[in-house]
Amino acid sequence: MSAKRAQLDHVRDLIESSLSEDLGLERLAAAAGIGAHRFSTAFTREFGISPHQYVIERRLTRARTLLRQVDKPIAAIAYETGFASQSHLTTAFKKAVGTTPGAYRNGRGFKPLTPDGDGRSTPLTDQGERR
Repeated sequence: MSAKRAQLDHVRDLIESSLSEDLGLERLAAAAGIGAHRFSTAFTREFGISPHQYVIERRLTRARTLLRQVDKPIAAIAYETGFASQSHLTTAFKKAVGTTPGAYRNGRGFKPLTPDGDGRSTPLTDQGERR
């Protein structure tokens, strides 16, 4: 593996572990140990998309996973995945996925869970009643 590829892989690992943080070009380039312009060019050449597009794609992938797996408000998922607001997540999500985060969650058959007395969880109906 080349030194350049190792630097870029390090940056990809940083992105994965820091999605909720500011991942601007300057920070990513500093993590790679090269200037912003050179980093952007090398990253795009190596991965086929710009660093910014890569970060957005990774944030959207994490948001999709959270929308399927957890009963958190969409605004909390937006902040947890590094979007500035629920509106910012919704705009990016709709552009990439073709639907809103709420519609995606509902269309995926997501049902929030509630603890039973025996420690197991039971899906709720749309009205919040146990099945």
